[in-house]
Amino acid sequence: GKGDAFGFGASFMGDQAGESRFGFNSGGLALAYHKSLNSRHTNFLSIGFSSSIYQQTIDFSRLQFGSQWDGQAYNALLPTNEFLVNNKFLYWDINAGLLWYMKIAKRTNVYVGFSTYHINRPAISFLGDKSVRLNMKYVAHGGVRFPLKGRFDLQPKFIVMFQGKSIETIFAADFRILFEERYPEGSHMRIGAMFRMVGGDPKAPWRDK
Repeated sequence: GKGDAFGFGASFMGDQAGESRFGFNSGGLALAYHKSLNSRHTNFLSIGFSSSIYQQTIDFSRLQFGSQWDGQAYNALLPTNEFLVNNKFLYWDINAGLLWYMKIAKRTNVYVGFSTYHINRPAISFLGDKSVRLNMKYVAHGGVRFPLKGRFDLQPKFIVMFQGKSIETIFAADFRILFEERYPEGSHMRIGAMFRMVGGDPKAPWRDK
């Protein structure tokens, strides 16, 4: 309908690090649909999906193991005594999210969203162990923006993330100084502060089994 919109995206990333030349490469696509919930197009519900293919690589020949110590020095001819199966593998990952946004006034809006990552819980073991899987991650976030006085706006917000036995919570606020009051989304300067809490609970209800 009028006011609705589709969004498309693509991402590509490559990285190699460490003595083992651990490599991480990915390519993926994302799709989003923004549905207008009122005739003034100030109230939206957005749903998004993304899917990526990942490749991880490692060079085992560059690693040194304790069993390769011959009593005087490292000896590459000695066996590693390690169960090394794959030096590279592929996996597919799926994510999805939902966001509600409402513009209340020219400089006042509110949003809240929820997303889930690694929905298919891909196996991520170089040893071929299918029981070693990527834990699902859940993210909830929201915020509100409102004017204080003149060219000054405030935007408090939060984000909470759960994965496996871990939890991270962030509370933050942006103090926004507008250069032109007539254009609230135009040039501005932000100053902010953030409070972050991290922890873990082995009995947490969101943990993967």
